[in-house]
Amino acid sequence: MRICRAKAAGSLSLTLEITIGGVVPCAADVNHSGTVNIDDLVAVITSWGNCPRPCPAYCAADVNHDCMVNIDDLVAVITGWGNCP
Repeated sequence: MRICRAKAAGSLSLTLEITIGGVVPCAADVNHSGTVNIDDLVAVITSWGNCPRPCPAYCAADVNHDCMVNIDDLVAVITGWGNCP
């Protein structure tokens, strides 16, 4: 398990990466198919906008968990394109 923390201007961002049985979760695999592909890209586009408030623990297609589906999530899917590790 690796925890990365960054603090900027009074805000806190926390990223938690968990490895289970040697498999690293593939955040950009929105539909959990094991591959980042066109289906994940379409999921991001069709989910575009803010997640419900207060932000739920899981918001569909919010790859970076910032409580909104936007260009950052789209870029994450494009960058993570292909088979998950």
